[in-house]
Amino acid sequence: MFLNFEGIELNVNWVKGEGLDPNSLPTSPGVFVEVYWRPKPDEGIGETGKPGVRIGQAGKSIRANIRHDIRWFEGMKNRTEKQEQLRRTLPIAMAAKATGKDGFEFYVASDNPRLENKNLRQRCKSRLFDFIRKEQEEFED
Repeated sequence: MFLNFEGIELNVNWVKGEGLDPNSLPTSPGVFVEVYWRPKPDEGIGETGKPGVRIGQAGKSIRANIRHDIRWFEGMKNRTEKQEQLRRTLPIAMAAKATGKDGFEFYVASDNPRLENKNLRQRCKSRLFDFIRKEQEEFED
């Protein structure tokens, strides 16, 4: 499924097991999605038992941004991140502590060349947040 926003097709078809290998992600600007697939619904991470979604945008390389996030996920799990990070209790921090990168899958919402424009990338990201919060019930922000 795709959302069309200002002529940009945004992929919202995030299926468990069909995420992309981080090494195959584009090295171009764009908007990406990281989905946390909870190992158990009662794990206590997040508001509900729904998969959690983090939406990001990259001005240079989607691959580089996600590689940075993977290092953070692993540092949280291994408790090697700075104490200020380890103290975080947001759902994504708790998920990272619980599973590291293994709990997440990565998806490209769009790497349309027009997304070199920061303002457009940010508007696309906002549109995806609206979709998550108001137009679907499978995922949580």
